[in-house]
Amino acid sequence: MIGQTISHYRIVAKLGSGGMGVVYEAEDLKLGRRLALKFLPEELAGNPQALERLQREARAASSLNHPHICTIYDIENVNGRSFIAMELLQGRTLQHLLLKGRLKSQQALELAIQIADALEAANRRGIVHRDIKPANIFVDERWQVKLLDFGLAKLTQMAPVVEERTELQQPTIDVQLTSPGSTLGTVAYMSPEQALGEELDARTDLFSCGVVLHEMLTGRPAFPGRTAAAVFDAIIHRAPTPVTVLQPGLPAEVDRVLGKLLEKDRDLRYQSAAELRADLKRLKRDTTSDSGVRHDSAENPPIAGRHSRWVWPIAVMVGLMLIAAVGWLVHAIVGSSNQGVALRMVPFTSSAGDKRAPAFSPDGRQLAFSWDDEKNDGARIYVQLVGAGTPLRLTSGPGDDDSAAWSPDGRFVAFMRHSKNVTGYFTVPALGGPEHKIADAYTDVAYGSHLDWSLDGKALVVTDRVSPNDPRPSIILISLDNGQRRVVLSPKGPYLANATYSPDGKSIAFIEGAGFLSQELFVLRLATGETRPLTSDKAVIAGLAWTSDSNPLCFPPTALVCRVFGEFPWREASPSWPALAETALPLPLSPVRGIGLPSFLDM
Repeated sequence: MIGQTISHYRIVAKLGSGGMGVVYEAEDLKLGRRLALKFLPEELAGNPQALERLQREARAASSLNHPHICTIYDIENVNGRSFIAMELLQGRTLQHLLLKGRLKSQQALELAIQIADALEAANRRGIVHRDIKPANIFVDERWQVKLLDFGLAKLTQMAPVVEERTELQQPTIDVQLTSPGSTLGTVAYMSPEQALGEELDARTDLFSCGVVLHEMLTGRPAFPGRTAAAVFDAIIHRAPTPVTVLQPGLPAEVDRVLGKLLEKDRDLRYQSAAELRADLKRLKRDTTSDSGVRHDSAENPPIAGRHSRWVWPIAVMVGLMLIAAVGWLVHAIVGSSNQGVALRMVPFTSSAGDKRAPAFSPDGRQLAFSWDDEKNDGARIYVQLVGAGTPLRLTSGPGDDDSAAWSPDGRFVAFMRHSKNVTGYFTVPALGGPEHKIADAYTDVAYGSHLDWSLDGKALVVTDRVSPNDPRPSIILISLDNGQRRVVLSPKGPYLANATYSPDGKSIAFIEGAGFLSQELFVLRLATGETRPLTSDKAVIAGLAWTSDSNPLCFPPTALVCRVFGEFPWREASPSWPALAETALPLPLSPVRGIGLPSFLDM
C-alpha cells in the first residue's frame, strides 16, 4: 500500500501490525500534516465483529480530548477498506520498553500517574476501557503516555454505573471482538470481576492499571501462570508478591498503594482514578528523600532490615528443594551414565493433525510447536505444559507458522510465517497477545527454517540472505528493535541452516555444505571468529542442539545414534546417545540435562 493514495491520504510507510490492525504513516493532502492510518487486516476486512471493534475504538477515543489519549481524527471506508485516521506517535509501547526489564521507580510512577490521568478523563465521560495492558500504552520520546485501543471500550450511562451485561460485553472471555491471538494477552491484566464475566465499571481499569504498575516496578507479571486457567486462578484467588520483596529498595508505601489497587473486592479498591492519581503523586514525591537519594533497588544495597531475616532462609530452602528435584529427575530419566540406557518414547500429544518443530521453554516446563489442526487455516504456533494441560494457540494469520523459539526470559516466542504475501520473522507473547513482525525473510527454505535468540534477548539469529538479491545466505542477527540485519558470518558453501547459540553464549553452531545431501557441522567461536568443522562425512545432518554444558550434538537422520562432541575443542565423545527413532527430525534438548524430545509429524 506504500505510495497509494486512499481518500485524501497518501501512504508513506508501514509502522507496524498486530492481530487487529495494520498501521501506516500517511500524509493528509488537504491539511499537509503527517498522521497514522489504522486498517483492519485483510483477513478481517469483511468481519462484522472486527469492523464493530474499529468503529467502537473511533467513537470512544474521539469523544475524549486529553493529552494522554491518542487523538482520533476520522473514520472512513474507501472501496470496502475501513480505517481510522489518528495522531502520529513517535516512541514505543510500554510492552516494548519492558522487554529490557523493569523501569526505575520514578519512571514507573510518572507513567502510572499519566495513565491514571487518562483513565480519570475517560471514566468521567462514562467510558470504561476494559483492555489496559502494556501493549495499549504508548510512551513517546518525551516519556509522555498515550492510551491506545479503545476497541473494547464500553460507554456507560454515568461513571461509575455498571454496564448492562450482554454476550458482546464479555469479549475477553468469549472473544467476540478480539482476535484469537490477543485474548490471553488481555487475561494477564484482567480484574477478578472481568475474569469471572461479571458486570464491569470503571474500577476494572484501576485493577488493570495496578497490574501494569506492578510489572513496571518489578519487570515480571503480577499474576504469572503457565496456562490461562492458572492465570485466572491467580487473579481471582491469590495476592501478587509484594514489590518490596522483589525490589527491596522501594518504600513500603508502594505495597500499600498496589495492595489497594489490586484488591479482589472492588468495593475495597480505589474508587476513582482521581483518588489513585493523588496517591501516586504523593508516592512519587516521597520516593525521593530530602537529600535527593532515590529509593530504587537498582541504586541501593540489596535486601536488608525487615526482609533479610526471612527471605534468605526461604531462598536457601527453595534452592535446596530445586536442586534435589532436578537431581532426582535426571537420575530417574537418564541414570548415572548414558551407556546402556533404554530410552522409550512417550506420546506428548494425541490429537489429529501434523505437529512439528517443538521447542522447550527456558525452564523446561512448556513446549512450543507448530500444529496444523485440520481446521484448514494453516499451521499455527501453540504452547503446552509438559505432562499436562491443553494446547494454547498463540498465532493466527495467513499462511503457515513454524520454527518456534523461546526468548531467554520465556516471555515471548519467535516464529516464522510463510504465506503468499507475508514471509517473515515475528514474535508473540508466550501468554498470548498481539503478534509483532520483526523483519521480512528471504530464505529459500519453504518450511522449517530455524530461529534462535541472542542471550540478551535483543536479536534473533537466523540463516538468511541480507537482501532478496544476495546469491547465498549468511548467519545474521536481526534486531528486535528496528529489524536491522547484521552479518555474523558468510560461509563459503551454498547450503546453510540451523544457526544456534551455545548456552554460554560463546559459540554458534551451524550446518553448512554443498547442498541438501552433503553437509557438515561447524562451530563459530565468537570471541576469535574461528570457524572449525566437527564432522567430515558429507552426509545429511537432520539437525543440531547444544547440551546444557555447551557441548554440540548433531543428528544424522538414518543412524541410530546422535553424535556428541565433548568439551572445547569439541572432539567427538564416545559413546554417543542413542536416538529414539530413525525418522527423527531436529531434536531440542530440555534445560534439564539429558532430557530430549524428538520432533515427528505427530509428536
